[in-house]
Amino acid sequence: MNEQQDDSKLLDTNFKIIKAFRGGNEKAFILVYKKLFIRVSIYLSLNGGNSIEANDLTWVTIEEFRKQCAKPEFSLTDKKTGNPIPFMRYVTGIYKNKWRENLKKKSKERPFNVKPKNELNENKNNDLLDNSGYVSTSETYAYKELLAYVISGIKMMSPKCRKLFYLHVFSNWSHKKIVMKTKITSSENSSQSKLYSCRQKLSRILNATLGDEWNDIEIVKKFLSRNPTKRKK
Repeated sequence: MNEQQDDSKLLDTNFKIIKAFRGGNEKAFILVYKKLFIRVSIYLSLNGGNSIEANDLTWVTIEEFRKQCAKPEFSLTDKKTGNPIPFMRYVTGIYKNKWRENLKKKSKERPFNVKPKNELNENKNNDLLDNSGYVSTSETYAYKELLAYVISGIKMMSPKCRKLFYLHVFSNWSHKKIVMKTKITSSENSSQSKLYSCRQKLSRILNATLGDEWNDIEIVKKFLSRNPTKRKK
């Protein structure tokens, strides 16, 4: 009887989680990130990873689960027994498999890589960071680590938000140019309004990731301010 009640509760919980992910529930993503990041960080600390990689792997895991939820037939059940699978057990399998794949890839690349060790340890977003106008090769590792969190947050947003951040913040396009060259928005005002909304969402993600102290960090302000740099016409 108790087992049936437990299965019933688990099925109900799984249904709510899948429904939240299918509906793009931002609060659900943030809540899952908070719980999952701790587990991923501990696992990577014991298996050759660092905090930046833990952050990236957490978002990759969430994104992979979101893709699975998009399939109508998907459910958190064991294919052999039909029994419900706890959400955390399922996503643990995802991030462990992803990390094993990453380690295999690293081991294959290492013998042929002639770059100095300090270059090998750079964040995988290095090219984007160095070309963003915010970070140069002389910046500290901690500074790049923070920006990696910002970029990871942007990756979890809608395609329209990601494009607006890339064009307006990274590529320095004006809202006028965005409207003229793309179909993202129909007017400058709507482009500004949409980007403001995207920045508010990014703010909530960063608050969940970094805590309240991120408010005092200059690099984050550049992403959340209305006009971080002078725009190209």
